[in-house]
Amino acid sequence: MECQEVRQAHTDTITPHGKQPKDGKKPEPCKPILKVEYKTTRNGDPFIILSGGLSYDTVGRRPCLTVMHGKSTAVLEMDYPIVDFLTLCETPYPNDFQEPYAVVVLLEKDLVVIDLAQNGYPIFENPYPLTIHESPVTCCEYFADCPVDLIPALYSVGSRQKRQGYSKKEWPISGGNWGQGTQSYPEIIITGHADGTVKFWDASAIMLQVLYKLKTAKVFDRNRSKEDKGSTETSDEDPFAIQIMSWCPESRMLCVAGVSAN
Repeated sequence: MECQEVRQAHTDTITPHGKQPKDGKKPEPCKPILKVEYKTTRNGDPFIILSGGLSYDTVGRRPCLTVMHGKSTAVLEMDYPIVDFLTLCETPYPNDFQEPYAVVVLLEKDLVVIDLAQNGYPIFENPYPLTIHESPVTCCEYFADCPVDLIPALYSVGSRQKRQGYSKKEWPISGGNWGQGTQSYPEIIITGHADGTVKFWDASAIMLQVLYKLKTAKVFDRNRSKEDKGSTETSDEDPFAIQIMSWCPESRMLCVAGVSAN
């Protein structure tokens, strides 16, 4: 008597960004999915996180990371192409409920960490800025041997600024040791940007650290009349771009001139 083992497999097909075919038509063509991670949770709804997979008709769309949880699908746009991503979980053991709480996304020019435990999947505020060109830098000033109490004062004011769109939790990645700065005196760099932002940076340590952000667009916007839209292409594209800055560290007075004669 011979015994034969019969195995059956059930396959579920998911098209997160493609339209479901009807009347026997072929599925909508989509770009390849570059990476997928499947993480379990105690409440029964797993997280499916993937990069790529967008349909070809989304011309000009920025690179996206897709987060699928239960019946919801969130498409998170990134500023730069995605190199890789890693899901942070409460446990490293795959046979246990992993309970993912964040996703670390490595971009070509940035590092983004997404909070999976909060509605809307906000990002964590990065304490280690990787680029000063969040908005293109249009002018720059350097100040050495500043007053000792100036950097703590700027940091204190900047830490009280309301930051919208960020997670309320602390940066989830820890490790490493701070190195010693190369200078024994306080150094500050001020950058003016195309969107009208003025940023104060602490340049005393090994890496630049944002101390305070000043948004001049709100002030300049009130001064611009509806008829005066500027006479140059630069002012049309970036009407609040900073052109000239003058700052006195002793008196803490700052003078800013924009591209639209403000």
